[in-house]
Amino acid sequence: MEMGWVLAGLRRPGERAAVEAAREQAASLLRRLLPGFDWRLPVVTVEELPTEGCVDPVLFLDRADTEREARGWDFALLVTGADLKGYFRGFALAAPSRALSAAVLSTARLAPQSETGDEARRQILAHRVQALALHMLGHLNEMPHSGVQHSFMHDLEGPADLDGMNGFDDQELLWLAATLEAVADVRLEETGHRPRSRAAFYLRAALLNGRGLLDAVRRVRPWLLPLRLGGLTTAAMSALLVLLMTAEAWELGVGQPTASLLLVTLLALAFATASVLRRQRLILAHRGHGLTEQRVVSNVATVLIVAVGMATACALLFATALLLGFLLFDAALIERWTDSDVGPLPARARIAALASALAITIGALGASLEARTYLRHVTRVDEET
Repeated sequence: MEMGWVLAGLRRPGERAAVEAAREQAASLLRRLLPGFDWRLPVVTVEELPTEGCVDPVLFLDRADTEREARGWDFALLVTGADLKGYFRGFALAAPSRALSAAVLSTARLAPQSETGDEARRQILAHRVQALALHMLGHLNEMPHSGVQHSFMHDLEGPADLDGMNGFDDQELLWLAATLEAVADVRLEETGHRPRSRAAFYLRAALLNGRGLLDAVRRVRPWLLPLRLGGLTTAAMSALLVLLMTAEAWELGVGQPTASLLLVTLLALAFATASVLRRQRLILAHRGHGLTEQRVVSNVATVLIVAVGMATACALLFATALLLGFLLFDAALIERWTDSDVGPLPARARIAALASALAITIGALGASLEARTYLRHVTRVDEET
């Protein structure tokens, strides 16, 4: 079982020595607690990553994923001296990504603030890095938080909480061992029955990891994407209001058969999903020796997350258009605008369907207003620790 450590920007006095000590302590502890696995914690150093100011965690996660793929590690942990940007809290000490089997850990806030000697500070920092690294390992293996303060899975609030973390309890060790057994299983690309075509590989990997895909989608809560993507929602709502106030749009919508409106909606959702995936660069490229099961599962999960998010946005737009149709447009006005006898309720439903489909298409173009790292953060980072 290989958990590679990638060191980047460790420039403070004694920082690198503390991290090296933490890695050795973590390796020793894992070999003692989980002797059924051959634990290896190789280390590499990279220099080109940013270290000044608050850096988005996904930039480090991308590099950790690159190193993990290139070196064949099971997990990758990037340890940096840079501060990590938090989107949902003031700061982040670390950020795990199960989709990438990687995590990033910052030492910027881990050093003790009290006046202590250099050696004492190094020992405290080493223990905190070790505890946080094993906390990340637990997250990457889907372990829940623990209410026990001495557990590595304790729901920590700040660096000081790491001081009391010194192990996993028996149930956590059983959980970790069972999950690691699955990680150690032979991957699809390593078997003698590897599908030859890209499409077949994707289909086989998705079928083998159906439950994991559903868990990944549920964990991100894609139905909240309309709230998180302000640019997309603003553009879509603006388009919706313009369409509803246009007599020609009502006439066009009411004249469409139900099958045509359904087809237009499906095409709009497909375009919106593809547009967001492309503009936000959410699909992970395949490097090295080609397709890997983990990379395929991550990409399929990302597509499902965005698709569910777009479907949720479209449903909300439809409901909004239908509600506004009842509140603002009476039957007499609808008849004058549409010159149709289909009835007020079907007319409102049809214009709502057409307007929501066109609005989600325009809204997807508004996704270009979002910072690229934000949606990548939402879809890949499991939590900000």
